[in-house]
Amino acid sequence: MVISGSATIEVADGPTLHVGPGDMAVLREGDCTTWTVHETLRKAYAINQ
Repeated sequence: MVISGSATIEVADGPTLHVGPGDMAVLREGDCTTWTVHETLRKAYAINQ
């Protein structure tokens, strides 16, 4: 979950996500991503095994 800031996350062979405060995304193990940070990001995350 994004606490503050904004970014674009490009998932190879998948969607392009534009995230900002309050947004949540699920990234899976093995996803190849490219992050473009537009404003300094503060985020909370969880890892499930």
